[in-house]
Amino acid sequence: MSMRLLLRACHSRLSLFEPPVSFTRIIDFMNITLASTRLQLIRHETTALALVQQSLGAVGRHTGLNAIAHLAAEDALRAAAAADAAAPAGPLHGLPVTVKDLYNIDGMPTRGGTRAALPDLGGEAVAVSRLKRAGAIVIAKTNLHEIASGISGENAWTGDVCNPFDPARQATTISRLGWSAWRGR
Repeated sequence: MSMRLLLRACHSRLSLFEPPVSFTRIIDFMNITLASTRLQLIRHETTALALVQQSLGAVGRHTGLNAIAHLAAEDALRAAAAADAAAPAGPLHGLPVTVKDLYNIDGMPTRGGTRAALPDLGGEAVAVSRLKRAGAIVIAKTNLHEIASGISGENAWTGDVCNPFDPARQATTISRLGWSAWRGR
């Protein structure tokens, strides 16, 4: 699938979602897409550094959601500054992303939401390498149901991932997509 088709598919899925009324207090997140943010970068309406700083700010404001397993703030800020100084490296150039703590990322621990010893998974995950080659900036690894063995985000070892729309509830599929980390952006 081409990046254009992938972005179009992601955007169409997001626009089909109808958020609860309580979501209106959150900045218009539903209209923020990779494509629209990338366009802002191309038009010089924002910078990779500004996007990473905004993302890190959102993570900091919402630590109670327990969405983040590992934050790579310094590395992300360095990568953003380098992205701003370089020619576009790909369709995701300068865009901050999070990755589930199930994928190996060079320089970050992989715990899979468990205290059990994980087998050596080798080098960086192919999916992560592809994201980076496309220019994405990995800012954090996100929590998950222990070893991805469920869909709720419930985890006795790392703590439950809270639903970003109602923190009193368990995270569901929508939070598992990383939305917990972006709540209130």
